[in-house]
Amino acid sequence: MFSIGVVFLFYSVNAQIIVEQIEPGSVGSTLQTYLETVENKLIVNFIEGFDKESTTLFLKNVSPDIKIKWRNSNNIVITTGSEKLKENLINKLQSRDDVYTYQPFYTLENGLDMAITDQIVVKFLPGVSKERQNALHEKYRTKVIDTYEIFQIIRVPKGGDALEMANKYYESGLVKFSTPDFFSNFTPCQNLPNDTYFNYQITCHNTGQTINDGHTGTPDADIDAPEAWEMTTGSNDIVIAVIDEGVTSNHPDLPNQYIIL
Repeated sequence: MFSIGVVFLFYSVNAQIIVEQIEPGSVGSTLQTYLETVENKLIVNFIEGFDKESTTLFLKNVSPDIKIKWRNSNNIVITTGSEKLKENLINKLQSRDDVYTYQPFYTLENGLDMAITDQIVVKFLPGVSKERQNALHEKYRTKVIDTYEIFQIIRVPKGGDALEMANKYYESGLVKFSTPDFFSNFTPCQNLPNDTYFNYQITCHNTGQTINDGHTGTPDADIDAPEAWEMTTGSNDIVIAVIDEGVTSNHPDLPNQYIIL
């Protein structure tokens, strides 16, 4: 969901969210991704110990047309029939004590939906003491959920906006990156190779996975190899010439039909 060594800036222009990725130390090296708000969908995060059965009944009473999908025991994705119905639902959610946060859904230019949870992912700059980190958490009333070698997962306060909070942390000048914790539903491609190490080839298929050096990729920053394989996986009638030295003739990845000159 994020890339180590890349700064993410989130800002709004004409009701459109722009995610700008900046390579530190580079000049003019930016990548802008536009996120359009999905008008009839949102994700709601509930407090621990809430009554799931009564909450489901409450949502159905708001409108029989509402579609709900529980992501886990505390998070639910809600799809309404219209933007007006979503606004009406939000007004009702604001009066409930068991609602921790509600966050919008966004869609990428390629149609893939992305939602923001109630958490952000933060990496502090070297030299920022624990005291200064804790002071920042106290200032924004956030809670550290997990701490890893590379980053921290931080939960926003009740009623907080994860997108806004990620910007506040970055604007503090104390962090290397700060990004909302996104999630997305997608249909995986079926034409994936059985190569044991294919998951490490983020240039071919980047899902935001963590690779062997501890870095995490940026989803879809790849050559879309599986999508290409959905169209064709090639043909044995095609002859490929590899001009190179030091070829391992018995390598298991090489086909049986080859000629070494």
